[in-house]
Amino acid sequence: MSKTTIRKFKLKELVFRHMSGPSPTCEERSISDTQEWGLLKTTAVVWNGWNPSAHKVPPKQYWNNKNIEVKKGDVIVTKAGPRQRVGVVVYVDETPPQLMVSGKMIGLRPDPKVVDGRVLAAALSSEKVQRYIDSRTTGMAESQLNFTNEFLLNTEVAIPDFEQHPRLGKLISLLSEEARKTEELIFKYQNIRLGIMQDLFTRGITDTGSLRPKHNLSPELYQKHSGTLLPKEWSIKTLGEITNPNHPICYGLVQPGPHDWNGVPIIAIHNLKGSYEKLHYSSRSIESKFSRSRVKEGDVLLSVKATVGRVDVAPDGFSGNVSRDVARIRPIDNVRSKFLKYLLQSEHMQKELMKIVVGSTRMELSINRLKEVPIYIPQPKEQEQIEKKVDAINQLIYSEEQYLEKINLSKSGLMHDILTGKASIATRKPEEAHV
Repeated sequence: MSKTTIRKFKLKELVFRHMSGPSPTCEERSISDTQEWGLLKTTAVVWNGWNPSAHKVPPKQYWNNKNIEVKKGDVIVTKAGPRQRVGVVVYVDETPPQLMVSGKMIGLRPDPKVVDGRVLAAALSSEKVQRYIDSRTTGMAESQLNFTNEFLLNTEVAIPDFEQHPRLGKLISLLSEEARKTEELIFKYQNIRLGIMQDLFTRGITDTGSLRPKHNLSPELYQKHSGTLLPKEWSIKTLGEITNPNHPICYGLVQPGPHDWNGVPIIAIHNLKGSYEKLHYSSRSIESKFSRSRVKEGDVLLSVKATVGRVDVAPDGFSGNVSRDVARIRPIDNVRSKFLKYLLQSEHMQKELMKIVVGSTRMELSINRLKEVPIYIPQPKEQEQIEKKVDAINQLIYSEEQYLEKINLSKSGLMHDILTGKASIATRKPEEAHV
C-alpha cells in the first residue's frame, strides 16, 4: 500500500453526533425480551473487540432512549474507571438493538462523508492519541480517573485521505476477524485446561503417564477425605504443614511507600499474572521492617485480599518482597513449586479457598485459616508429571495469546504504519494458523 496524505482534524469535525448516557443502579442481567433495554458496561469496550453481551438492565424509566442507542458503525470510547480502562476504543461492527451507552463512555457516530468508522477507531487507538488522552486524564485516585466529552471532541486526530478508507477499513476488519478467531481458540483451550486439571487433581497420573482409571472402575485405587475422592498414594496435609517451618506463610508490606529505584522490588497482585516487568520499589528502610516476608525464586505467591486466589511462582533470580495483598508460601523440599501453583489454581482448591474468605465488600483470606486449608500431595515424580501435562496446554494458550497481542499491536499501530509505508499486514492462512 502506497503512502498517502495525512490530514489533522479535531475529533468533533469527524463525527456528526456524540452521546453519553446515565449510570443508574441496574439489574445485573442481560435483556430478556424485546421490550427491555440494556445499558452497556465498560467491559463491552475492550481492546480485543466489541462485546455487546456485557450490559445490564436499567430501571424502566431509562428505556426507549433512542438518542443514546448504539448503532452499527459507531465508535465507543471509555472515559471513566481505572487508568488502564480509560480511553479504550472499539468499533461497533454489529450490534443487537436497544443497547445504550452509559455515563462511563462516549459514543461517536462518524460522519460517513469524511471518515470510515473503522479508520477513526484505529486513529483513536494510535499511540500518540492514547498518550495524549492518558496525560489529560484526571481523578482522585488511579482507580477513579476520567475525562470529559468536550476534551475528547477537541482532541486532534490524524486521518489519511478519504479515498484510502475503504482499503484501510478492509484491512482493519481482517485484523479484527483474525483476533476474534484467536480469542475463540484461546477460550476453547482454556475450557480444555479446566477439564484436564479436574482429571489430574482427582485421578493423578500413573507410572505409565496415563490417568488412573475412574473411581467407578477401580474404587480400590482411591481414598475419600471430606467427601473428596483422591488417589490412595496421595498424602493429606494442610497448607501450613507443607510450608517450610523456618519460613511460615505470611503477607508483606502494609504501606510500601513511594517508588524508590534504589530500593527493593515488591510483588503486588497485578504481577501475579506473570508480569514482572513493572514492579514497585520500596525504600530499603521501609522494606527492612518486613524481612519475614522476603521472597526468592520458587516461592509460591497467593493473593489474599480483594482479588482472592490468584497464584504464581516467583520468577527465576527474583529477590525482593510482597505487598500486604499477597501471601508468600515457601514449600518444603518434597513439594514442587509449580505443582503447588497448579493445584491451588484447580477448581477444587479455589472452592476450598473461598470457604475461608471473610468480608463481603472486600474479600480477604486470614493467614491462620489459610494454614489450615487441606491439601493433597502426591510423590514428587507424580507432581512433575502433572506439571508437564498442564504446561503443555498452557503453552498452547500462551502461543495464541502472543499471536493475539501481535494482532492488537498491529491494530493500535496502524496509523503509524500508514505514515511509514508499513500498512500491508498479512494474515495467516487458515490451515497454518494453529499447529
